[in-house]
Amino acid sequence: MYRHGDRSPTFAYPTSLVNESFWRNGFGQLTLRGQIQHIRLGNYLRQRYSQLLNSTYVASEVVIVLFS
Repeated sequence: MYRHGDRSPTFAYPTSLVNESFWRNGFGQLTLRGQIQHIRLGNYLRQRYSQLLNSTYVASEVVIVLFS
């Protein structure tokens, strides 16, 4: 699983005419397209792993393992 999706830039060049307020959620955040990508990914994972997942979300049952 990953947290990437279409995002806004993380900074603007000093000569850029576009500043952070141009981006609806600010720098480095998911764009509307990125949000839709995550919704679709979540729906796919729910369908693909329906045998392993509960029908409702229970936060205490979720374990996140980070690899570096």
